[in-house]
Amino acid sequence: MRSYFRNGIKDLKTLNLVKKICHVDPIVTFNEKEAFLLENNLIKEYSPPYNINLRDDKTYISLKITIKEEFPGLYITRKIEDDGSVYFGPYPHAKDVREILRTIQKVFPVRRCKNTVFKKRSRPCVLYEIKKCVAPCTGKLSRDQYMEVIQGIIDFLSGKEDHLLKELQRKIENCANNWQFEEAQALKEKYLAIKEMVEKQNVHTHLGKSKDVWGFIYSTGLLQAVVLNFRRGVLIGKKLYKKRVFGDFDEDEILSLLFQYYSIKPIPEEIYLSERLERLAPLEEYLKEKAKTHVPIYGPKSKGAKELLALAMENIHAYDQTPLDLAFMRHLHLKRKPRRIEIYDSSHLFGSSPSASMVVFEDFKMKKEDYRVFHIKEANPMDDIGSLKEVLTRRLKDQKLGPLPDLFVVDGGRAHLASLEK
Repeated sequence: MRSYFRNGIKDLKTLNLVKKICHVDPIVTFNEKEAFLLENNLIKEYSPPYNINLRDDKTYISLKITIKEEFPGLYITRKIEDDGSVYFGPYPHAKDVREILRTIQKVFPVRRCKNTVFKKRSRPCVLYEIKKCVAPCTGKLSRDQYMEVIQGIIDFLSGKEDHLLKELQRKIENCANNWQFEEAQALKEKYLAIKEMVEKQNVHTHLGKSKDVWGFIYSTGLLQAVVLNFRRGVLIGKKLYKKRVFGDFDEDEILSLLFQYYSIKPIPEEIYLSERLERLAPLEEYLKEKAKTHVPIYGPKSKGAKELLALAMENIHAYDQTPLDLAFMRHLHLKRKPRRIEIYDSSHLFGSSPSASMVVFEDFKMKKEDYRVFHIKEANPMDDIGSLKEVLTRRLKDQKLGPLPDLFVVDGGRAHLASLEK
C-alpha cells in the first residue's frame, strides 16, 4: 500500500486512483495464499474500475478428481461444476501447480488422460513406462487397488498426508550434509511450493454455502463486532460495528445487534458466532420466519468453526482501539500492568555452542541496552528446559542485569512452564 502514497512519478491511472481514495478498509488474512484468493473474490464481486486483471470470468486454477467414475482421473480446471467431483484449490500460481503435479505423479500415479482417450486404450501409454500412471485402462489392477491411490492423493491435497514433504526434507538434509547446496536450494523451493499448495485457506470453498461469521470482543463499556460475509463459499465482504454498553454486559447486547443487522441484511444459510449464547431461540425463530427455512447458528465449539472464527477475530483485533497495556492485561489475564518484561529463548548449533538470549521491554518499548546473551555452562546443549532453568537462575541471582521484571516470557510449552515455575 505504501507505494501508492510515495512521492515520485506515477502513471496517470495510479494518480487518478490515489486522488479518489477516501478510506482504506483492510481484510486481514492468515497467509499470502488467502490474500491472493481474497483479491480475486473481491474483484469478481465488485468489478472495481481500476482493476483490469481478474475482472473477466476466468479464475485461478483448481484440481479436479472425477471421483464418481470407475477409475477417477486428476485434471487441472478453471470451471467448477456440481457434478459429484472432488475439487481442490483454487491455486493462485498456475505454473507452480503444473510443476508440482509432475512431482506428485511419481508418488501418486493416477491417470491424467481424457475419458475419450481412456476408453479407447487397450495397452499402456508412455506414462506407465516411466511410472507416472498405473494404467487402469488395461485392467492391470482392480478398482479397489486404484482407489487406494486416489485416496492417497485426496489425503495429500487435503493436508492429511505429508509423506512427500518428509521425503523432500530428507533429500534436502542429505544434499546439505554433502555440500550440494545448489541442489538443496532447488529442492527447498519445491518443498515450499508444495507446502503452500496444500496449505489450508478459509476464504474460498468450492460449491460452498453462504454464511456470516461473527467475532465479538468487549472492553470497558464497548462491544466491538466484525462480520465476514461468505457467499457461495467465497469471502466477499467485512463490516465492523461498535456499540456502547451501559451497565453490566450480557449476551442481550449481542442478540440486539444481530436482530438489528438481520432486519435489513440478507440472511445466509449458516451463521457462526465467536460467543456461546444461551438464549438463541428467539433469534432462530425470527431468522426462520424471515428466510422461510431453518438457519443453523454455530458456536465456537462447533465442527469447522475454529478456523473461520479465528479469521474473524484476527480482523476484529486489527481494529481494536483498546490501549496496548490494557489489551495485554486482558489477553494474559493479568491483575496489573507489567512495567518491565523479559523474554528468553535458548538455542544451540547442532549440539554445540549452546546459548540463550534475553530481550527486555519497559513500558512496552524495547530497551536494547539491557539485552543480554547467556552462554550455557552446565546444562546439556540438547536440554532446552535445563538451559532455560540455568539462565533464569543466573538472572535471578545477578542484580547487575537490572531490576527483576514484572513478567517473564519463555519460548516453550507446558513442560517448560511447569519446570521453570518450580
